[in-house]
Amino acid sequence: LPQIVEWNRNGKPGDPDFVYAAGTDFWRSTDNGINWTQVTTGLPAASAVSRIALGVSPDEPTYVYALIGSSSDQSFLGMYRSSDSGASLSLRASTPNLLGYEPDGSDNGGQAFYDLAIAVSSANAEEVITGGVNQWKSTDGGTSWNIISHWFGQGGAPFVHADVHELNYLPGSSTTLFSGNDGGFFKSTDSGVTWSDLSNNLSIAQQTEIGLSQTNANVYITGHQDNGTNLHTGSSWTNIFGGDGGDCFISYNSNDTIYFSYINAEFHR
Repeated sequence: LPQIVEWNRNGKPGDPDFVYAAGTDFWRSTDNGINWTQVTTGLPAASAVSRIALGVSPDEPTYVYALIGSSSDQSFLGMYRSSDSGASLSLRASTPNLLGYEPDGSDNGGQAFYDLAIAVSSANAEEVITGGVNQWKSTDGGTSWNIISHWFGQGGAPFVHADVHELNYLPGSSTTLFSGNDGGFFKSTDSGVTWSDLSNNLSIAQQTEIGLSQTNANVYITGHQDNGTNLHTGSSWTNIFGGDGGDCFISYNSNDTIYFSYINAEFHR
């Protein structure tokens, strides 16, 4: 088995001899990882693939889902599924753009190189949830999709922070789902219809800069990696800009004038 960067691995529920692994290729072992065979049947060429995330379900142990991002622009290349324990796969859908930014999936591009996650219900193998910038759900085995969260709550979709790296159902539950992302930890108890943010007091944000008021010790501004620019006044925090927060400061002359920055040296006042 050659080196696979950004491994995603899974196993056949109920049968530890079957192990699946993927990076830009898809590999299968039928002897608990001793020997490996690359699977190409039904899959795009590795050169077209940015990354693959795998999902399985005890409801149908022979199913293996493969969420695949495109190497050309990091968008959604396709959702593939195996029904023969990974011996071959076939395309289920290549639209909408599950890895993009828009709530209808009509845009191009995405972040498959960075955020790519999939979960399959343990009680219904036709129910699949994906995570990228946004989160999407299919109830027909990956053929059609509906958005279930948006990175800033656009288009009527509930807010869940962008850049989803991990999706998992609570063991034994087909309705309680957890999302790990760049904003922290979110939970749904109704299969992704509504979400609650459990990140309060985690204190894990990566702070990149801080600016202090010259006249009030309780007023300061901070830039946070992937968690925006945040202003502290009195005893409360307000997020005043999203995305990546960078350099920021409060005017020496007035606490009402604030400067902050975003990616690519984009400055705001």
